[in-house]
Amino acid sequence: MWKRLFTRSLEQGNNGQARYCLSKAITADPKDVSLLFHQASLHSNLGDYQKAAELFEQIQKICPEDVEALQTGAKLYLRCGQLEHAISILVEYVNSYPSEADLSVVDLLATIFMENDAYDKAIQLFHSHSQEKALPANLVVKEGICHLHLGNSEKAETLFSFLQKGCSCDHADLITEIADTYMSLEHFDRALKFYQMLEGNLENSGSYHLKIAQCYQALKMREHAILSFYRGLHLLEDNVGARLTLASLLLEDDKADETISLLSPPENPGSGDVDSDNHRPWWDNGKVRLKLCSIYRAKGMIKDFVDAILPPVRESLYIETIRQKVKTKKRLPRRVLFERAKILDDQQNDNVFSGFRPLASSSDLSKAVRARRLLRQRATLKEERKAAAVASGVDWCSDNSDDDQLNIWKDEQHHLLILDLCKALASLKRYWDALEIIDLILRLAHNVLPSDKEEELRSLGAQISYNTTDPKQGFDWVRQVVQQHPHSLVAWNCFYKMIS
Repeated sequence: MWKRLFTRSLEQGNNGQARYCLSKAITADPKDVSLLFHQASLHSNLGDYQKAAELFEQIQKICPEDVEALQTGAKLYLRCGQLEHAISILVEYVNSYPSEADLSVVDLLATIFMENDAYDKAIQLFHSHSQEKALPANLVVKEGICHLHLGNSEKAETLFSFLQKGCSCDHADLITEIADTYMSLEHFDRALKFYQMLEGNLENSGSYHLKIAQCYQALKMREHAILSFYRGLHLLEDNVGARLTLASLLLEDDKADETISLLSPPENPGSGDVDSDNHRPWWDNGKVRLKLCSIYRAKGMIKDFVDAILPPVRESLYIETIRQKVKTKKRLPRRVLFERAKILDDQQNDNVFSGFRPLASSSDLSKAVRARRLLRQRATLKEERKAAAVASGVDWCSDNSDDDQLNIWKDEQHHLLILDLCKALASLKRYWDALEIIDLILRLAHNVLPSDKEEELRSLGAQISYNTTDPKQGFDWVRQVVQQHPHSLVAWNCFYKMIS
């Protein structure tokens, strides 16, 4: 009965109730391996990987032929950082069945050896299991990759030769693995050879074209690289790194106009270009904007330069204003909070088992409660910030896209960019836009800007104030700067100039 109740609880997704029924079922039949398997799986789902690994190892000792339990236990021990124990239980199984070991276990053990640079041990493992019968293709490829890492290129090529005789479509994954290894070892000519074996099979794979492009680029075959980058970006248009690399190649060929077209937003971006608040289109990426602005600046296209850089600079300044008003501690990622809060979802009030606690420790329950509260607070704060941004006329972007925003605080390159922007605004006689940026920068970044850049900004602001058509607003701005920086000679000189 308890076993049936446990199964029904799992179907309902009620882990707390399932734990209670499972404990009763195991008490009634402690030798039922399927119940132990479920208990191990429950612990694994709750993040108690150590206990789950021990249970899977226990199952494998009861049923030595259960390689699924063995492999799952080994992987969980790895997740707990117990590399040596994971290897030991796999080696014990392999040594117990020298000629009949399940090759999936051999594969897992070899993979662990390779991930830890023990290529010689992996090769010994392959040799010990290829005495009586040939290894399958995936293990032959792994052996060849081990020889590559050890510098035995001729031996590796011999092992890989069977792929060149057969149909590449049957071994696309293996050929890709070989090519990726060659590329990681910077053997780009060999990598390109194996990638080209897949021609016709992976034409719809953007990553395939980008890998070929990287090989061509490394081999100084620029025209082929550019063509392959275009093919890859046609399928993976949001790959910012590839787009920027292609832009650099085009600039090396003095194709500035083509580069501008590559980095500029599409003429008619549809609603499908942006999935949600969590995803910003590639043309809003800070690095793309900076690259485009550097081209405009180099070509003297002042208006285009201002139109491209002013919106993200304003956005960054606005976000920094909010952050400085609301000082927050280092935040946990939302995915972590969601994982913690999921524990509370096990509590149900519509059945006779509703009184049982969720399957979690007291500390985990406390974390789950705090996580749910933080998620609600963040949702409320996000809506408030969004409303404030919309009211201020600033395009809203989610906090989750911070990596894509233009970070104007980072280094000297960005400080020079701000100076150039303000100078460009002044040259276009957009004085108040320039004064707005200068004022915000001086207030928000006074402890980040180098003193010479700070003085240059004040001097520029003073000069713009003197040239404005409304002397009262210019005077108000200069007076504000003097009040904020009473020890600045530049500010005082401009103040006396304004009142004289």
